[in-house]
Amino acid sequence: MAEIEKIPMIDRAVDQWRRRKWLLIVCFLSVFTVAVCLIAALPPLHRASTTILFTQDDIAESLLKTGATNELELRLGAVQQAVMSRTQLQEVIDAFDLYAPMKGGASPESIINRFRKDIRIDQQASTEPQWGQHSTYAITISYQDWNPERVAPVANELAARFKAENERIRTGQAVRKTEFVREELAAAKARFEAEERRINDFKNAHMGELPEQQAFNMSTLERLNSELRLNGERQVHLLERRDGALPLAGESGAAKGVTGLTGIRRLEWLKRDLAERETRLTANHPDIIRLKAEIDSLTRELAMTDAGDEVQGARQRDSQRPRQDSTDLEGELRALRREEASLRAAIASLVRTLEGTPRIEQELARFA
Repeated sequence: MAEIEKIPMIDRAVDQWRRRKWLLIVCFLSVFTVAVCLIAALPPLHRASTTILFTQDDIAESLLKTGATNELELRLGAVQQAVMSRTQLQEVIDAFDLYAPMKGGASPESIINRFRKDIRIDQQASTEPQWGQHSTYAITISYQDWNPERVAPVANELAARFKAENERIRTGQAVRKTEFVREELAAAKARFEAEERRINDFKNAHMGELPEQQAFNMSTLERLNSELRLNGERQVHLLERRDGALPLAGESGAAKGVTGLTGIRRLEWLKRDLAERETRLTANHPDIIRLKAEIDSLTRELAMTDAGDEVQGARQRDSQRPRQDSTDLEGELRALRREEASLRAAIASLVRTLEGTPRIEQELARFA
């Protein structure tokens, strides 16, 4: 019985190579030669490129809101998507009659995809944004084709479409920016007017207590204190006269405003009182007007009588009517006490107002 000898796989491969090596070499050389001939017979591939510079014009709405978005980069991305869209690429293909041999057997989508592969778009920032400067981007558009007379026009057409699309988007952004700024201004104006109304309402509610009225309030307080002091002096003089400390025919330093005296003495005191009050009161003050009226009336009365007889008659009447003089003095004292109470109430109210001025000033500061 014959024995079957097992030959290793590697030995079998070597044996096959020895037997058919020339056949394999001839096949390889034939294929290589055909490929080289085909490549040599093909026309050369041409490429045309064009570069466009884009500069950020101003601050976009997104940049105003977030402060972190590169508006130009986003815009160029939108421009590239629009130019590389199916609609625009088909328009370029039809305008230059590109890929005519493929139109008979390939679908429009295949032709457009082939066109996209032949287009190359490189985007590079030529300058970094700095203070007072804008970003600048360089867009290089390249197109390759077998026809040397067609690559440059197609590249230029793509560049023109980039520019037109960029201008369209930029114009739309400018309109939105304008509307955004207008809305922001209107909102700021509304806030300002509302704040102004709040301040005016607050000032109207605290009229007289405002910081800018403090100087006037201090002046008024000083005037009221002076009037209160004079009121006290007049009361002291009237009390002394009532108690007999001063004679009825007193000297020039007697109390002012004595309405119980008549004749020439009363006229003299009224004039002194008027002169003293005119140094601290205005001409329209009620006391000034009243004293002038009394002086005019008394002057007319004295003009109708003899001055000497009037003086003598006044002395006789004064000596004969002590009770009437006492009654007049009491009436004056009551009037002065009422005036004193009114002055003290006004002073107390004004002091409270001045004490509250710092608080009002702090509340006003919160509106700032």
